[in-house]
Parts: sequence; C-alpha cells; structure tokens
Amino acid sequence: GDWRLPNVRELASLIDYQTSSSPSIPTGHPFTSVISSYYWSSSSYRRSTNIAWYVNFNLGHVDGSGKTSGSDVWPVR
Repeated sequence: GDWRLPNVRELASLIDYQTSSSPSIPTGHPFTSVISSYYWSSSSYRRSTNIAWYVNFNLGHVDGSGKTSGSDVWPVR
C-alpha cells in the first residue's frame, strides 16, 4: 500500500538532457527494465482534470494527454 505514482517534477528530474541515447536517463542509473516510452505522473493539468502530465523518456520531454490514453507507469515508494 505504500507504492505511488511520482508527480511530474519527480519523474522529470530523471531526464538527462545531455544524452542522445534512449531512454534519456543518465548513464549508470540504478534502474532496471526502463523502456523508451511515455510514463504517467500523478499530476493533473490545472485547467482540465481529464488530462495528466507524462514524461517521454524516448525524447526527454514533458507533456500532457487524456487520462484514458495508454502509457506506462513507474511506481515509487
């Protein structure tokens, strides 16, 4: 019961803007099975609660999409 989705700032803090590799996270990171994909955050858009922020670890950017869209999750403790 202590797992949760990270907020958009937590998730975006993993992006390495200096790398051209994919996924766009730092070399030597401690994570396993990270794929170059979109990962949902727990943060909703202010103007529309039907939209949530996600982090694209393929291109290394943050954007939003409808909550009914399919994306991966990266739960944290």
